Amino acid sequence: MNEPQIWTIIGVLAASTVGLAAFMTQTLQRSIAGLRDEMVGRFTALDGRVDRLEHKVDGLDRDMRKLSGKVESLDRDMRVLSRKVDGLDRDVRAISEQILPE
Repeated sequence: MNEPQIWTIIGVLAASTVGLAAFMTQTLQRSIAGLRDEMVGRFTALDGRVDRLEHKVDGLDRDMRKLSGKVESLDRDMRVLSRKVDGLDRDVRAISEQILPE
C-alpha cells in the first residue's frame, strides 16, 4: 500500500464519493423545492376555489332565507284564505237551508 498509484486511486474514489454525495444532495434539495413550489401553487388555487364556494354558499343561504320568508307569507295568506272560504261555505249552507228547507 505504499505505491503512489494506490493512494491516487483511493483519493480519486474518495473525491468521487464526496462529489456524488454532494450532487445527490443538491438534486434532492431541488426536487423538494420544486415540489414545495408546486404544492404552494395548488394550495393557493384551492384557497381561491374555497373562497368562491363560500361566496356561493353565502348567496344560497341568503336566497333560502328570502324564500323561507316568502313561503311563510304564503302560508299565512293561505290560512287567511282558508278561514274566509270556511266562512263562505258556512254562509252558503245557511242560505241553502233557508231557501231549501228539508
